[in-house]
Amino acid sequence: MDTTTHSPNSGRAWLLGVIGVYSTFALGTLAVVGFTFTQKVELVSEKHYQQGVAYQTRIENANRTEALTEPLSWRIVNGGKTLEITYPASLLASGDVSGILTFTRPSSSAMDRSVRVSVDADGKQRIPLGDIHSGFWTISLEFQSGGKGYFKESNVNL
Repeated sequence: MDTTTHSPNSGRAWLLGVIGVYSTFALGTLAVVGFTFTQKVELVSEKHYQQGVAYQTRIENANRTEALTEPLSWRIVNGGKTLEITYPASLLASGDVSGILTFTRPSSSAMDRSVRVSVDADGKQRIPLGDIHSGFWTISLEFQSGGKGYFKESNVNL
């Protein structure tokens, strides 16, 4: 003889527990999916494929820049208000220097800036940093001189 007593609600409690767990899981999954779709995704560049194909050329240009007898250098001057780039005299003597200097902000591509290379009589270029927000930046200089390409890049905290 069975001496256990079954209440009519004991099976219902188990069913409500299963429904509660499943509902919590489903709502959690929907919340994660909703959160994912609201996140902003930025590419470093809209032309990332073309830049990837030309990457070997950039490596060669960086190696050529490192091999210069006089270094290409830049520094922050004027109390952090100006970037001063010093070009080697050997590059200035070999021909016209042209190119582009790019300020890239990894956290927001909308803040990226580009400046054309413009060397003065002293072999320097001074770029005001007044409109550049403070924070972490990648500075890239890609230029040509005497028919050869050169490249230098570094990370700075302005």
